[in-house]
Amino acid sequence: MTNTTSPRNGVPSDVSVPSTTGRIASLLGLRGIAALVVVIHHCMLRFPIYTSTYSEPAAVPSGHPLAWLMVHTPLHLVWAGGEAVFVFFVLSGLVLTLPVLRSAKFRWIAYYPARLIRLYLPVWVAIAWALSLFLLTRSIDPAAGAAWTSERGTTIDVRQLIERSIFLHDSNFYNGPLWSIVWEVLFSLLLPLYILVIVRFRIGFGWKLAASLAATTVGAYLRSSHPPIGNLLLFMSMFAVGVLMAAHLDDLRTLAEQITRSTRPNLVWTLVLAVSLLGLCAYWFALLTTGNKHFLDMTDTVQLVGAAGLVFVVTFDRRLRHALESRVVLLLGTVSFSLYLVHDPIIATVDYLGGNRAIDFLVGIPVSLAVATAFYWAVERPSHKLARWVARIVPSQ
Repeated sequence: MTNTTSPRNGVPSDVSVPSTTGRIASLLGLRGIAALVVVIHHCMLRFPIYTSTYSEPAAVPSGHPLAWLMVHTPLHLVWAGGEAVFVFFVLSGLVLTLPVLRSAKFRWIAYYPARLIRLYLPVWVAIAWALSLFLLTRSIDPAAGAAWTSERGTTIDVRQLIERSIFLHDSNFYNGPLWSIVWEVLFSLLLPLYILVIVRFRIGFGWKLAASLAATTVGAYLRSSHPPIGNLLLFMSMFAVGVLMAAHLDDLRTLAEQITRSTRPNLVWTLVLAVSLLGLCAYWFALLTTGNKHFLDMTDTVQLVGAAGLVFVVTFDRRLRHALESRVVLLLGTVSFSLYLVHDPIIATVDYLGGNRAIDFLVGIPVSLAVATAFYWAVERPSHKLARWVARIVPSQ
């Protein structure tokens, strides 16, 4: 991700859309907002009524009007943590592919060690951070420590810790959000295959998008009955949509120019944004009509379309780009990965020791932001520097 806006090569002065030759700062802002949504999500899950909507999918009873509104209306976007991860996956597909397409001599031999360093070093420190808070919680209040162990299956068995830190399987027992890093690593390893199939394979954008969404739908359907295969198809196709957007960014740019030059561009952009956000809520609308797990899972396809639509609007709509490129939002985006990694054990610690869910918000969120900032400067930023240094010294042959 980046902090600078791209030049507008060949675009009239009244059309504010980025070209494919530069970086897109508004996507960094989007990532920051999405990370904050994930933090709020984990605070909300401390309330049993919200947790139950995930553990046993069922609509919130009408006797709980506030909870019903927070779950089954667009207000859900405030704490739509799972949907935010879908946005992350599309963003990763987009931003990892762009450098490959921009460089005539992209060095894959340098890409791999650099990418793995940027992912693994912060994750390893995040695991150590989570275990430190677990041990602190247990030392202050053994009952709270026992509750943490009961809820998460946390273990300090050295062999298991090493295995989970390398393969990242079940690393979410230490730190909940780490489940998604498994898929980030897998996608990073498979990026050349994505480039070969999606970018180099000469069929139209529509066919590629249809194939990606079909894979999403099949994966979503299989999630309940065959989770390994279902999750693999589902999440890998989400990255594919991001790769596809990068490969056809010129086409998307042309579409954005047409919208911007239309008679009522603001209305059109607003409608595209609204439809995208409503698509992200598709699961929670469907939950009002059915409890069928297969059907509910298959709304992931609609949510993916919503995530991609949101990325499209954030990339090209001048008004939204301006909002997401503000200093505060970009700062949030800068520390977003660190915030994603550190917040969950903080929220858990505050909840276990505080015993008041209001404190989870009032204390947990500000502390998470502060620790994320420190984590960025102490861990994430140095890992980026190390990754760049390793990429430079890796021989070409």
